[in-house]
Amino acid sequence: MTLYPCPKGHDSTDPVWCSECSTRMTGAPAAASPGGEICPTPGCGTPRDGHSRYCENCRYDFDLGTAYTGDGAVTLAPVDVPPAQPDPAPAASAPTVAPLDTRRWEVVISVDAAEWEQDVTAPAPIGEPDRVFPLDLAEHLIGRRSNHPEIHPTIVPDERDHGVSRRHALLIRQADGSYAVKELGSTNGTKLNGKFLPPGILTALSVGDSLSLPFWTRVTIRTQP
Repeated sequence: MTLYPCPKGHDSTDPVWCSECSTRMTGAPAAASPGGEICPTPGCGTPRDGHSRYCENCRYDFDLGTAYTGDGAVTLAPVDVPPAQPDPAPAASAPTVAPLDTRRWEVVISVDAAEWEQDVTAPAPIGEPDRVFPLDLAEHLIGRRSNHPEIHPTIVPDERDHGVSRRHALLIRQADGSYAVKELGSTNGTKLNGKFLPPGILTALSVGDSLSLPFWTRVTIRTQP
């Protein structure tokens, strides 16, 4: 078996992404995108998807040439809403329709070692800056970077947090513009505001809610006008 040296000191069986920590290997060739653009974020190198504004992996802003900051308009991917079914019985009054949430939803990824027992071999990196990801898609997968062709996380926590699964949790935009979360049966679980989420159950999210992923990743929900 051929092993490749990882920048973080591991022996990887994959020449492009480290099979141990998923870090992009030094000198790994980057596939070309239709426009020839490659995400310049260190450790990413993901080809730009057509003319999409944000990197599908780390949410780098190609238009501004910076990491996502929340500046500028966000174009939302469409959500499939089933057509309303006619009510065979006459309605006594007009149904109440929830107003559309037009705020821009975001998540803030931060380091918080207070919620879980720590992995002594990889302690929380205190002092790391927060990272902000826009919620501009109908679904956002939270998870560690994966070599699997069908696993494409759009919100990637710090790769040093080995408690995070490759498919950890899914954020799903609702018909009214808000978001909900589904725990995907991750190895170590997910807490919402300090309480474990049951796997496979869709749970509505509110601004200010906090998802805690082991061992030290916190995902905070916020919006902009």
